[in-house]
Amino acid sequence: MERMKNPIPIAVILFLAVNIFLPAPLTASKTKDGPVGDSLITSIPLEARRQIMKLLGDKDLAVIAGFFYRDLDGNSQYDPGEELSASLLGGPGIDAEGIFVNMYFNCYWFDPVKPGKSYRIRYEQDGVEPVKARINPKAGLNIFHVQVTPTKPLVYVTPHSHFDVEWEKTYEEYLDIEIQNVQQRLDLLQLDPAHSFYNDEECVTRPFVERSGHKYVDMLKQGIVDGMVESKGIIAQNELTMPYGESLIRNITLGERMLSELLGEKIRPKVFSSIDQYGYGYQIPQILKKSGRDYFLVGEYLWLDEDSHRIPHSNPEVRKHSEFWLKGLDGSEVLAYREPYWRPRFKFDFHPEGLSPRYPPSLSHHSALNFFGGDNTGPVRELTTHLDSLNSANGQNKFIISPTISLFRAIETAPDIPTFTSECFINFWSGVYESRVEGRIWNRRNENRILASESLAMIASLKGMTYPQHILDEAWYLLLINQHHDPMMSPMATPGLYEGAVLPRYETTESYINASLTGTLNWLTTEITADQQPGIPVIVFNPFTSPRSVVIQVDLPVIHSAVNVTDLHGKAVYSQITGNSASETTIAFNAEDLPALGWKTYYVSDTSAPAPLTSTAVTATDHLIENEHLRIELENGLIQRIIDKGSGTVVFHAEPSAGVNEVLVWKDEGCITIVKPVDNNEIADFVDGQGAELIGRSSKLASRKVTVLEAGPARGVLQIEYDLD
Repeated sequence: MERMKNPIPIAVILFLAVNIFLPAPLTASKTKDGPVGDSLITSIPLEARRQIMKLLGDKDLAVIAGFFYRDLDGNSQYDPGEELSASLLGGPGIDAEGIFVNMYFNCYWFDPVKPGKSYRIRYEQDGVEPVKARINPKAGLNIFHVQVTPTKPLVYVTPHSHFDVEWEKTYEEYLDIEIQNVQQRLDLLQLDPAHSFYNDEECVTRPFVERSGHKYVDMLKQGIVDGMVESKGIIAQNELTMPYGESLIRNITLGERMLSELLGEKIRPKVFSSIDQYGYGYQIPQILKKSGRDYFLVGEYLWLDEDSHRIPHSNPEVRKHSEFWLKGLDGSEVLAYREPYWRPRFKFDFHPEGLSPRYPPSLSHHSALNFFGGDNTGPVRELTTHLDSLNSANGQNKFIISPTISLFRAIETAPDIPTFTSECFINFWSGVYESRVEGRIWNRRNENRILASESLAMIASLKGMTYPQHILDEAWYLLLINQHHDPMMSPMATPGLYEGAVLPRYETTESYINASLTGTLNWLTTEITADQQPGIPVIVFNPFTSPRSVVIQVDLPVIHSAVNVTDLHGKAVYSQITGNSASETTIAFNAEDLPALGWKTYYVSDTSAPAPLTSTAVTATDHLIENEHLRIELENGLIQRIIDKGSGTVVFHAEPSAGVNEVLVWKDEGCITIVKPVDNNEIADFVDGQGAELIGRSSKLASRKVTVLEAGPARGVLQIEYDLD
């Protein structure tokens, strides 16, 4: 390309979403049942492996070991992925005096036995079908996997701590709590080999790795490799209905990549966790499936009963089930499971009802999930002791401490799990979508700008520019933290926390994006020849993968009383001045047929010229605003009809109540007050005692004033003023 021969032009961009690549999956080799072998050693948990290796030091002795497993595929043998953390149910026995069974998470091993001698192994525990076998061990390691077939409902208890980015405290204050919680959970793994836990999101893992030291980082890495720590592989527990679908994908892909880089292992969780969630869209199964997530875990906040925190579903049958196949619009299916992630009334007093699933297991898989934990909660050391006592009491359920992935694998082959196509949405905080709309605007602007920045940087990198990976990753990281369900919906429980923490993070995100955009645009504009026509060059970039026409607004560093905008070939386009200040003029012009993933250069001069007749200009009057695509008709300042001119379809037609506006205010001490109008929509029907006050209402008869602020040819703007009753 030729170098520019005139001043650096003004650059304008559009917006586009792009994808990033997924890391490779975490794999491990495991053996099937066999009389003798040692490859099992490479896949059992590290601490158990160390102890078994000590026993194998004497080559004249034999060690019998294996996994507990559920036969999920029906082939009557252990296969990788079927191991079960069943040590709480009790271990197998052997008909030899003084031979002790050791158990660790999902495996067991006996003290050494004599090679060549026949031993009878038995597994007889309440709630499990008995297993009996005879084995003639040889010197070294002998593998015998113990099949667990529940005869009572098996409840998978998953210890966890739900991390809120902001709620009552700041992100940093919560990190101080949660990093200590993770350290204590890892310490507990060393003391209690029956324990496991569901780890936090990567907005906790990254600072945990930075602040905890090698000891705890190595423990976390080994816990994940051993399967005792279940990772989420997402940046934050984000809101699933407001952000772009691309943001939901990046939450997964960036989360997995960040976790893998932090720990030095390629980690690909199969479960997508949405704890304390308030809705999801029809396309969630498609997004999850294509992101490598086969399972959708929904943790719901539950106060006193099923109806106290209801999230409506488009298919109400969903609420009658804990487990169901969720089917997307494209046919993609993920296995979903719903369970309260916190039941405050039970706290942690081990009330039996607090450790029971919401719906008793009734389907053929005979299994249920129970979260154990809540918001920013540390480990409970007495959990295994209490579950042992429940199992010994011969109750209606059997309990194990387990990752969630084991439950999903256990139930996914059940033939009686229903399939639904449904979405759900929140109405619990009715005012929250409007109360702090500034955050929604910041979020959408940042989403648009970062996607455009990535697209332009990719174009430039193909021509030799270094792609700004780090700065864009940091921008995504901060943006995804703000898409956590609490900051995204803004029901912060502490006054000032939203304004003092959330909005500044959006500003920092934008500063990263702007740094990337500035560097990329500077690189691109210095490589583009922009002197073919007189005037100030304005380069309009289109990061979309298809051509596009759009009205552009740009600030010029020169004062103009009239402007003429032409393209590369001197052809004039519709343009108009939209504003003047002491140092600059703002203009709008129509950039037509911008090439896909490319740009066009326009030139602005201060000589007026007739507008071209190749396209339709904008019309704006006090009763009509129209371009080549839309026609909007008004009467007395109220929109009456909106017409899609391409198809002739009336996409909006005023009803008798159209145009009625209400302005209300209510007491806001941080957590948004609930305002719920009922069917007849009268102010008296708002929730009593919540402080909602009607400030004013504008009826159809109210006086309205319509002012034409801009009348084209590039853009039309109407201002409508009206009185409140």
